[in-house]
Amino acid sequence: MRRKLDDAWSIDLTGAWQRERPVAGLTTWRAPGRSLRVGGVVWRCASAADIIASIDLELPADPAGKVGEGGSGGVGARAAWLYRDTGDAHYTLHGYNFTDGEGLETVFVSADTADTAWAFAAWRSVTHAGSPHAGR
Repeated sequence: MRRKLDDAWSIDLTGAWQRERPVAGLTTWRAPGRSLRVGGVVWRCASAADIIASIDLELPADPAGKVGEGGSGGVGARAAWLYRDTGDAHYTLHGYNFTDGEGLETVFVSADTADTAWAFAAWRSVTHAGSPHAGR
């Protein structure tokens, strides 16, 4: 089901997700055994490579994997970092979606290490309202 994250961004989330009240600019969605934290990212005068390098420095070292790819649905580029066994969670996927001048950070958390497909699918389903394909 397509869900609005804010006025411009949306995502496909299947199952029974509950949106919690935003705290400090972050919104959390929860489903049994899973959670999603959403926050905006704004930058000025930086190339995509510079932005991704900056994010790479801010995230924990030694991810299990990194993915970068072109976007769709109003998203120009996507980047993600996967971490396994991060304390309470069995994996965490830090996913970023970028347009010209803004971006969306999504953090997917699950207690099931074999359950990464939903997080990657949800991260790739993010669209921006400026696209004729957004919301599909």
